[in-house]
Amino acid sequence: MKTLNLDHLKETLIPKSHDHNSLRQKRRYNSKLDPYRYEILTLYNELDYSLGTIQIWLHEKKGIRVSRSTLLTRLKYWEDLKSKE
Repeated sequence: MKTLNLDHLKETLIPKSHDHNSLRQKRRYNSKLDPYRYEILTLYNELDYSLGTIQIWLHEKKGIRVSRSTLLTRLKYWEDLKSKE
């Protein structure tokens, strides 16, 4: 008499679901600040502009309103990308 392997039966009948954490890690959030990345990094790192000054510059020159915390978060994200390269 043939015995059934329950684990084998589960694997063949029930499709594996995606690992949601791995999908989430691969996704990259695009920010409205991304097109101005190098300009913002230059203002912040090389010209020592404050976050408030960059915030005003973005609004007046590019028509973008962002909070200082959003700006700081994106600067940190870009620095992390740079260090991983």
